[in-house]
This record gives sequence, C-alpha cells and structure tokens, in this order.
Amino acid sequence: MLLRIIDNTIFIFDGIDEIQNIQDFVSKLENFITNLEKEDREFDIVISCRTNIYESIVKNVLGFIVFYIK
Repeated sequence: MLLRIIDNTIFIFDGIDEIQNIQDFVSKLENFITNLEKEDREFDIVISCRTNIYESIVKNVLGFIVFYIK
C-alpha cells in the first residue's frame, strides 16, 4: 500500500464501537501504524469509543495514552 501522508498528521477514528468486525479493524490499524512507523512519519492517532470497547479491545493496541471524557 502506498501511503502519501504529510508529517504531523492526526488521524481520528471516531465511533469504533459501531464497527461490526472490531478485531479485523484492530489488526488493520496495527498494520497501518507499523507502515507509518517504517516510513518514519510523524503522526498521532485519536480513537474515540465507549469504555466497554476500550476495556475489551482497544487497550491491547500498544502505545496509546488513555483519556476519559466525563
């Protein structure tokens, strides 16, 4: 896959708790992150989801800092 990304990009994934096959999404997200890192790109990723999805799925994706919104 050819990635044309501008450095210092922020990717926002909102509502991932609405994705039917969340395991497939997480796998593709991890591949996406790996590819960006291989290209030595500066980037940030924001994931927005309900707490139950975070607790069961997203917390296993390495390198994320967690923020809770009240």
